[in-house]
Amino acid sequence: MTRAFSYAGWYNFADMMEPGSKFLTMEFLMSVSFEETGNTTEIYFRFFDEQYKLTAKELSVALGFDKKCLLDPSVLAKSYKYD
Repeated sequence: MTRAFSYAGWYNFADMMEPGSKFLTMEFLMSVSFEETGNTTEIYFRFFDEQYKLTAKELSVALGFDKKCLLDPSVLAKSYKYD
């Protein structure tokens, strides 16, 4: 997971320990899904009962993460051994 966050430019986010909304976090985690279309990865999720669709780059910028989003799902898949 650390590697995935690093490729997305979200490494520092993974170590944050700030209080937040438990229900908002649960809504996001239960609804998040990814769809690879051509060269882009689209991320679908829900916040406050509203559906959102962003690219990995758009999500990084919207959340204030590193502006250099290097997320390439194929990079992670190449070295991962699936069962």
